[in-house]
Amino acid sequence: MPAIVRKTEQHQVMKIGFFLLCIFAMLFSKSFAAIAEPDFSRCRKYHPSTYTITPYLEEAVWLQSLPRDQAIGYLRKRANEGTHEQQVIILCRMLFEARPGEEFRRAVLGLPSFLGARYANLEELFKQWPLEPITLVDDIPFVILWGGYAVAGGPSETSSHYLEYCVEHTNWSSRRYKVVDKKQIEAALGKLLQRFKNTPLYDFEIEALQKQIQ
Repeated sequence: MPAIVRKTEQHQVMKIGFFLLCIFAMLFSKSFAAIAEPDFSRCRKYHPSTYTITPYLEEAVWLQSLPRDQAIGYLRKRANEGTHEQQVIILCRMLFEARPGEEFRRAVLGLPSFLGARYANLEELFKQWPLEPITLVDDIPFVILWGGYAVAGGPSETSSHYLEYCVEHTNWSSRRYKVVDKKQIEAALGKLLQRFKNTPLYDFEIEALQKQIQ
């Protein structure tokens, strides 16, 4: 084979190899592209008149894209600001999970106003809603309170204290969140409402859940 033919073939192989390398690099960088930090101010308190689901999903997705220590550092920063107590606690409930054989305790905030709680035993309600003040349906966080907490006696636990409990005594969650559309949230809400079939909700309680989709 003449040398000029061999050089032409080698040149073509190199061009194809370079082309494939560029495609691989583009796909690789796209897969691991940094997720933009969401607007934390959109994460509202867990009162049904203010809380909406999507900002918390966005925040959880972003935090899970970071190294664990960096994400925890960000949560510490927000907790230490002292003005995002409820938001940090909700994110803790989403982003941490119980270690095998251990309990993931609730934050000490007072007596919760559970949806659908007529004359149910409080301990039964805590078992029914182990991630209070939220519950996860298809990895979508719904607040299951129609109001806040009744506080009697000492002060409520701070988000900073609760975060440190989570860091020391629980695991970073293996659950992977994703941002979903309104139809998927509505479908999850339908599943959640089925859990109240034995204790039908009042209209204002259903409205409290529906507002979380907006």
